[in-house]
Amino acid sequence: MAHTDPHTAHPEGIPEIIPEIKMVNRDEEHLKLLGLYHFVVAGFNLLALILFVIVPLLMGPAYMQSLTGSLPPGGAAAVQQQLIGGLIVGGLLTFILAMNGWSLRRHENWMSCIIMSCIQCLSIPLGMILGISAILVLRRPSVKELFRQTKLQRTQAK
Repeated sequence: MAHTDPHTAHPEGIPEIIPEIKMVNRDEEHLKLLGLYHFVVAGFNLLALILFVIVPLLMGPAYMQSLTGSLPPGGAAAVQQQLIGGLIVGGLLTFILAMNGWSLRRHENWMSCIIMSCIQCLSIPLGMILGISAILVLRRPSVKELFRQTKLQRTQAK
């Protein structure tokens, strides 16, 4: 009967380090997928921004009046102000989504990823689902360690 040391090998003969490697690979895979999903949702936001804000802004108040039959109180200036406000807010949210996706894929700026994920929860429903998913993944100790190791590697490379 062969003696196996429980600290060096599993019953199948797989070394103990393998589950840790699988955990890191799982975390990296989750971060890459989250980054990709952030880019996809940012693309949807940009498309909605173009169709529902930029096009009406470029077409002018006459276009809005032809769609609704009348202008809201305040006239054309009120419509333009609302569209410009929507452009600023929508553009900022799209930028936040894209930057968060970039940071997640590169394992950079853990705290800013958390903050941006919280902000994107304001965008219902896709942003909220994606933000909560990102927060849950980012809170794992193994993911925090992955971000820390990436930061150390980049500072040593300089």
